[in-house]
Amino acid sequence: AIIGTMDGANIEIAEAIGAENMFIFGAKADEIEGLRAKERAHELERDPRWQQVLGMVQIGTFGDVSGYGSLLESVAPGNDYYLLSYDFASYLDAQARVDAAYVDRDAWLERSIYCTAGMGKFSSDRSIRDYAENIWKIKPCRRDGPVKVRYEVFEDSLKSLSKDMADVTVAVSAERFGDALPPDAKSN
Repeated sequence: AIIGTMDGANIEIAEAIGAENMFIFGAKADEIEGLRAKERAHELERDPRWQQVLGMVQIGTFGDVSGYGSLLESVAPGNDYYLLSYDFASYLDAQARVDAAYVDRDAWLERSIYCTAGMGKFSSDRSIRDYAENIWKIKPCRRDGPVKVRYEVFEDSLKSLSKDMADVTVAVSAERFGDALPPDAKSN
């Protein structure tokens, strides 16, 4: 399933997989310009939860605040070009819908299959070709055959990587990330 705003490629994706298989939030494409004008005029109300998140960023909850100055400035009242503050409350609502839908595993699986089956149109090959032809106005440039790679070079790189990784240990905390084993596998 896809969670996103109903603009850009998501409009086409909704046509391909069915809007019922998406969790849409935020402003609609035809509302954007009017909302941006209100944003520039400081007329958009901000959700208290949005303000709380920004406050948490400002006090260092998510790390060193020195790296967040430009981010905070970009979403300050009057500067929020992408309308993140406007979309925030409906994003939280959409995420709650995702959480509720995920509980019905059979319906979630069905939705996932529809999404996967309908996404073929959005392959990178087709997308790049479409951009090249319709936006960039360029033609493909063909080259002769596949690129030849000497196996020895590839093999040496793999050996080097394997040697570098030999002493690496990965520890996963079940407390932090949850238990990865299915309930029936724990007894084995």
